[in-house]
Amino acid sequence: MDKEYFLVIDIGGTKIRSAIGDNRGHLLKKVKSFTQAKAGAKTIINDLFAMSDQVINLTGIDPSILKGIGISFGGPVDFTKQKILRSQHVSGWNNLNLAKIFSAKYNVPAIIDNDANVAAFGEKIFGSGKKVDNLFYLTISTGIGGGIILAGKIWHGAHSLAGELGHCIIDRNGPNCLCGKKGCLEALASGTGLARNTIADLKKHPQLKTKIKGLVSNKLDQITAITIYQAARQDDPYAKKIVDQSIANLALGVSNAINIFDPEMIVIGGGITNEGEMFFEPLKKYVSQFSMFKQSFSIPIVPAKLGDDAGLKGALALISQS
Repeated sequence: MDKEYFLVIDIGGTKIRSAIGDNRGHLLKKVKSFTQAKAGAKTIINDLFAMSDQVINLTGIDPSILKGIGISFGGPVDFTKQKILRSQHVSGWNNLNLAKIFSAKYNVPAIIDNDANVAAFGEKIFGSGKKVDNLFYLTISTGIGGGIILAGKIWHGAHSLAGELGHCIIDRNGPNCLCGKKGCLEALASGTGLARNTIADLKKHPQLKTKIKGLVSNKLDQITAITIYQAARQDDPYAKKIVDQSIANLALGVSNAINIFDPEMIVIGGGITNEGEMFFEPLKKYVSQFSMFKQSFSIPIVPAKLGDDAGLKGALALISQS
């Protein structure tokens, strides 16, 4: 396979990245910067142009040999029309055809998709899902994003909104979600949801004794998912209980995905996977209990491999396979 080179872009609410990659899944050089969210889309696009020019220079390749541009965007994208639908974090993205803008700038084809779909496809082509053609990908961090790979391709659905497992309602009387509904999986099982629900519970019941309080010097608003897992590792009964509840809720969502899509593999990314078997062991146990056909065959539930490069390598998979 002859080497081909691509420009890849990863746009998140906090950071933006640009890199040069090849069709074998290698990133030659990459640069990153903070997202100037308050400045708006136009400023960020100019920042991305400057970063992309920089990474091309760092790599030392002639920009005329670039075969294309892949873009991962942290928000909903109409894949058919290649338009960003909206952004929760930055103004000016709504209905913008960012791929067309980049294509015109560098005179090569460009393609864009939302970050969860891109990461899912990256795991299929370059990561944990190389050997399977049907997988469900979840990223669990601030929120919960999902991507579906069927027959080796991203399944977008009729309106480019497939895979939003984070906003499936698990408990209709549950906590408020940022999307405006109650009891979404994201509100119950994301890192942010776990922390927010714990803070609310400890404020409501100040008599509760838990090592979580000591870990943040009783400054409850500083509690994070990492704090809670840390207390659970110290055998704190309260922390262990709420971690277990969070994982059980996540397992409800995963088992529903298994029942609907019958994938060959579940791939999970995001900071939560750093907890290792403390996270994966109970998750597998609960999924086995909740999935209708799980007792008849084994569906691997594995950590994602691409880590912080999920957006860049996913964008590389997207453009190199298009």
